[in-house]
Amino acid sequence: MPFMYSLTIFLSAFLLFQVQPLIGRYILPWFGGYAGVWSVMMVFFQAMLLLGYCYAHVLCTRLRPKTQVVVHLLVLCAALALLPIVPSPDLKPDAGVEPIFRILILLFATLGLPYFAVSTTGPLVQAWYARSFPGRSPYMLYALSNVGSLLALLSYPFVVEPLLGRHDQALTWSWGFGAFAVCCAVSAVISCRPSAPAVAASARRGSRKQTETIYASRPRPVMWVTLSALASMLLLSFTNELCVDVASVPFLWVLPLSCYLLSFIVTFSSGKAFSRKIWHPLAFLALICIASIMFHPGRLEMHVAVLITLYASSLFILCCALHGELYMLRPEPSRLTGFYLLVSVGGVLGGTIVGIVAPLFFKGYFEMYLAMIITFFTISLLVYQSYKDKCIHKKFCLNAKYIFAISNVLFSSIFIFGFYFISKDYLHMERNFYGTFIVSESNMGKENAGRAFYSGTTVHGTQYLNPEYKNRPTGYFTPYSGVGIALNAVRKQGRKVGVVGLGAGTLASYGRPGDVFTFYEINPACLDIARQYFTYLDDSRARIETKLGDGRLSLEQEEPQGFDVLVLDAFTSDSIPMHLLTLEAFEIYLRHLNPDGVICVNISNRHVNLAPVLKALSVVNRIYAYGWSAGEGQGFSGLPNDFVVMSRSLDFIKEFNVQADYVRSRYTPPGQNPDALGHGFSIKDARDVRPWSDDFSNLFVALKPLSF
Repeated sequence: MPFMYSLTIFLSAFLLFQVQPLIGRYILPWFGGYAGVWSVMMVFFQAMLLLGYCYAHVLCTRLRPKTQVVVHLLVLCAALALLPIVPSPDLKPDAGVEPIFRILILLFATLGLPYFAVSTTGPLVQAWYARSFPGRSPYMLYALSNVGSLLALLSYPFVVEPLLGRHDQALTWSWGFGAFAVCCAVSAVISCRPSAPAVAASARRGSRKQTETIYASRPRPVMWVTLSALASMLLLSFTNELCVDVASVPFLWVLPLSCYLLSFIVTFSSGKAFSRKIWHPLAFLALICIASIMFHPGRLEMHVAVLITLYASSLFILCCALHGELYMLRPEPSRLTGFYLLVSVGGVLGGTIVGIVAPLFFKGYFEMYLAMIITFFTISLLVYQSYKDKCIHKKFCLNAKYIFAISNVLFSSIFIFGFYFISKDYLHMERNFYGTFIVSESNMGKENAGRAFYSGTTVHGTQYLNPEYKNRPTGYFTPYSGVGIALNAVRKQGRKVGVVGLGAGTLASYGRPGDVFTFYEINPACLDIARQYFTYLDDSRARIETKLGDGRLSLEQEEPQGFDVLVLDAFTSDSIPMHLLTLEAFEIYLRHLNPDGVICVNISNRHVNLAPVLKALSVVNRIYAYGWSAGEGQGFSGLPNDFVVMSRSLDFIKEFNVQADYVRSRYTPPGQNPDALGHGFSIKDARDVRPWSDDFSNLFVALKPLSF
């Protein structure tokens, strides 16, 4: 009967981690596609896991075996009654609503009880197994559960997501839950049966043949919580860093979590897999590697594949070092449920620090620095303690103590001084659910001081302080850029312009008397910064309207606006809000556009090429599309950028090219190649891809090729 226990644990772990990216695909577009959504979701999942472990501990320590079965079968039946797990559209957020608690409420209402029922299985079934087979170690089942979790995570982006839509995924998961409930019920009934003497004797013989299992001499609850909390902090902080630098998509949630689970499989499958002489030095190298990347001036130019590889491998090494120590401190099977309960407490503690406390109290992504410093300290302490236990001479032991102290001071100093030199020129810095935001002053050329607005590591707007130049459009929005040419190509009086993404408000400088510019911005902090530190909105000659909320959701709820130009400026950050580039999103945009209006998409990005995605959308919607790339020759205030203009009117595309030729002929310096100022490109040459929808999107097709 061990097979039934193994199957039940495997199914529960598979369902437990398959539902996480699944539900993320549903709610990510509702909250702007930001990395913070995943952090808050992880806090919910860890909290429910803690409740499940607490339930299993109480069930196994307070109730008789038959009573345990009755209670758990009632929980499974109640969970089955709440299927399928499809979020209600009524739970979509309103503009300006605090997203953190809204996400938690949405998740609890959608899958609270089914997720709770699945989360109880690991410690509960292991406890039943230990009772049925007293001579065998149940910790191998924990490694098996992590194998199921890992397969669930890896299969989602490569198998499930490409083949099934969101609704079909939810239905399939619900059927899988039904199969799991049957297996769990059978395991529960088997656990109540008294072990036959032959089975017990076989178990004893099997245990004598196995290598003797050594458990910790005494419980170490503080270390159980600390080690699991640190691993959880590293997991979520590394995931945030990847999502901010690349995109908040299920694949980049799955990869760090897979490394985290793989470390459990490696360390808990066998005591021989963990050696302090191997994993501790590797952990120190990983910490130094990540610290070097974080403060390296060329970090932003590193290819996405290199960044992902370095972050993922470093996270795996660090989690192996921490989880290996956790395995060394595991208790005997009679204390199993209490051990898992405290491990879960640590996971929730680490997740809460990163997902809830950090956005509310930190002004930047400091939790990654904090997690790395504490991890260095903890591993150093464990190394010192191990050396101290073996040390014979007091003098050598004292020297080791000094080395331990000095190394921790030096490692902490790297982060303190590194951050000081980076942030010394900041005028303003803040953080909320949507990211970190920085305003700094610098020399913008020709001895003119200017201000720059950064979201994460990406420039979202600049402005001169000199009154002579302060209303000049800069950055990605110069008159030589695709959006500058498009706006000047619309010659009618009283233009209506919509802009998704405010930044510093630079596009307001194109406003003419009688124009109406409507900015859609999800982040209230961005609006405050644009008003306080920049003057584009106040100085514009157009009438300026600002609407707080996700651009797509806001447009979905409005009557047709009749825009002459709709600018999508939400993709210059390396984190791509993919829900703005789906078939459903473009259906909304076209409803708000005049018949001869234009959608102007800023696709400037270090790692992702969105031209194939826009090509697919233009084909499905039968609209013309043309690309414009502005280079280094825009003057001292411009940044290289790429735009794609899309319109149902061929006349506009022709007028755009006329305006582009005029700009090139008038402003190209003598002797300079006009292509340095800007040149057009046809997106017909882009590769053919399947158009993105709310049910399907694939970031891999848009990644730029790896180059060294």
